[in-house]
Amino acid sequence: MTQWYHIFGFLLACFCVSSSLIGQEQPAWLQVNPEDVQTRQPKVGYQFNTEASYVAGSTVKQGEANFGDLEEIQARASLITTLPMSDTLSGRVGLNWERYSFGVPAGAILPNTLQSINLNLGVDMNIGEKWLMRIEVTPGIYSDFADDIDFRDLNAPLQLGFSYLVDSNLQWVFGLRANFRSFLPVLPGAGVRWQFADDWTLNAIFPQPRLEYRIDNSLTLHLGAELKGGTYVVRDNFGSSIGQGRLDSAEVDYNEARAGFGIQFRPHPAVNLVFNGGYVLSRSWVYHEEDLRINTDPAPFGSVSLIARW
Repeated sequence: MTQWYHIFGFLLACFCVSSSLIGQEQPAWLQVNPEDVQTRQPKVGYQFNTEASYVAGSTVKQGEANFGDLEEIQARASLITTLPMSDTLSGRVGLNWERYSFGVPAGAILPNTLQSINLNLGVDMNIGEKWLMRIEVTPGIYSDFADDIDFRDLNAPLQLGFSYLVDSNLQWVFGLRANFRSFLPVLPGAGVRWQFADDWTLNAIFPQPRLEYRIDNSLTLHLGAELKGGTYVVRDNFGSSIGQGRLDSAEVDYNEARAGFGIQFRPHPAVNLVFNGGYVLSRSWVYHEEDLRINTDPAPFGSVSLIARW
């Protein structure tokens, strides 16, 4: 029983720390693929991810003022190619897209859409027998896509990460993320993946800390949290159109923290379907240059995603 308290406490602590950092781009350097741990040999590979989710309506709040309910539809897709460059070095090239659509109630100072489309450019390097390093930059457009795109909508967040491979059951990850458009321009992070029993894995890695239980090779259950969001620029007349001229072309950090349970189904070794449900514990929009913050109450959500590797 003591062991379970320690595991639950570690997962909860990981989520609490993560919750203070929500709104950052999902750092790919904190994603460990156990198959890579086994081989550690550079090879040509492809990974396709897609996801769609729905968040039920919840009350929008700005200070003491309450507005109506806001619903959300979120979708994303990415395709990443890994290209061997030497025995110890691989390049990563890909394309990412993500969109948040909101049913904004009257009077709320919120964009209807936040969207990004960006390249994924990086390298993976083996450093000695136990260490892997990843450097990754994601230049692209981070905007509401409601007006002409200009230089202000461009951004290029950078991630630097290291994985320490104790063995196939235990890996530690460390790194930092730099996004000078965010209210937290440089953000460090750490995590661990620990398969502490045959069917149990503690995957306490941002942005999806989880406790996983494998029923068989095709079915896994998990309990945990997920962080979503990013930094975006709203359209040129966003503020003027609602009597808030100071918010024209403003930068906004959108932050979202989810918690719940899910099912991972693998109909094929290269394909993983994931169904999640639970609660969005917090959503917030922070116009940090204007010192303005808007939140919503918690709300239930459901999502489905597909991950394919070949």
